[in-house]
Amino acid sequence: MRARRAAHGGRARASRSRGRALALGVVAAIVACASAGCDVVTSVGPQTCDFDESENPPVTYRGGTVEGGVYTSSPWNEALVYFPGGSQVRFEHGLGRVPRSWSVYVSFDPEGTAGGGSMAPAAGNQAELQAIDDVALTLRNSGCADYYVVVTAQVEAGPGPPVDG
Repeated sequence: MRARRAAHGGRARASRSRGRALALGVVAAIVACASAGCDVVTSVGPQTCDFDESENPPVTYRGGTVEGGVYTSSPWNEALVYFPGGSQVRFEHGLGRVPRSWSVYVSFDPEGTAGGGSMAPAAGNQAELQAIDDVALTLRNSGCADYYVVVTAQVEAGPGPPVDG
């Protein structure tokens, strides 16, 4: 019985050693892959785009249409607004009041839904609101992926909130 326990204990120690070596190998491979494919590895993950506002100031976009109190930056199926990682875009909405709500839809295709392309609502840091007033809303792509976007904003009938409110 004692011989069986000794043999079993030896197998368990060898199995734990192999498991630790495998885990260390996996961690080393992940670090090597992450470092090889990115400009910088930060404490929260890879960073490949520039968030410095002095180096990457907002670009103003003056296109789009307003119908029935709703601003749309472009049609869903043509010439979406290019929104590269780290960039800021100031969308002049033409609503004359502070929008009550706004939305951003992203696509990897510059023509959006044309030709079988697709769009989805932006999520997380894909489109962060930096400023909003009665003239424009400024968005930042804090993700490092490049997208094409359609931005919508709307006001309700009647007076809107004060600009500083």
